[in-house]
This record gives sequence, C-alpha cells and structure tokens, in this order.
Amino acid sequence: MKKYICVSLLMLIALIVINGCSSKGQQQTSPNEYPPDKAVQNGDVLNNRAKVFNEEKLVNFIKNVQDGKQDKIRVTGYTIESDAIIQDLKYDGKQIERIEDTTRDKFGSQDITKTTCSKIGEEIVEAGGNKYKQYYLSQCNGISASKISILQSPEPLK
Repeated sequence: MKKYICVSLLMLIALIVINGCSSKGQQQTSPNEYPPDKAVQNGDVLNNRAKVFNEEKLVNFIKNVQDGKQDKIRVTGYTIESDAIIQDLKYDGKQIERIEDTTRDKFGSQDITKTTCSKIGEEIVEAGGNKYKQYYLSQCNGISASKISILQSPEPLK
C-alpha cells in the first residue's frame, strides 16, 4: 500500500512539473519585456518607430495642462532593438513630473530618472530636409537642455 501511494505521489508531482513548464502555445514574457501590443492595450501613447498610436491622448494631456487640469499618461517608445523606453507624465495642476524608465533598454543607461518641468508643447522640427511633429517638455529642473523630447512622429509631415 505504501509503495502504491509513493508511486502515485511521484507521478502526480511529475505531471504537475511537466504541466507547469509547458507554455501551451502562449507567449511567455519576462516582467522586463513590454511588447508594443501590450502598450497599446494598456492605452499608452506609442511610437513604435513606424507609427504613433493613441496620439490624441497626448494632445488631450497637453490641453489639460494648459487648462490647469490634473492628468497623467504613459508614452512608450522603442529602440531599434525593440526595447521599450517608458515615460510616465503626471500633471498635478502646477508641474509636470516625468519619470523615464530605460531599464528595458539593453544598450542604454538602464536607469529610472525623475524630472519636474513646467511647460509642455509641440513644434515642427526639420531633419534631413523633412519636417516632423515633435512633442516636448521645457523649463525642467536639473536639465541643461532647453527641451526634452517626449515623442517625435516617425513619418515626415506632408
């Protein structure tokens, strides 16, 4: 009887281990991965180097800042290697807090930095003879650059 219980218990453990290790066709991602489809599903403003998704959320955030209304959004961009760089923007009615997370960027600084800015806007920038729309933060504490780019359209304006 003891032998039967031991064998049954071993088989049960083996089945649990085998079942737990199989993916059953589902993609398994580490907590450090943040694929573009997940970012769009979460409602992020997304620049995947080919197209911008949910851009209207960024435009609405800028309007809320101009109107003095509290708001927050997430802007996610991807490197050439498809590593996510995440910017969380939060407006408290006075200042914009930007938290940039580059910990998923294998070739970047892999830091989380926090900056406070008082202005946000959009402008047309020129590069390589083409014009692009760029969203930026300015008047930021502790930053020597006059502007921090939040997002630039991947396609030239027509």
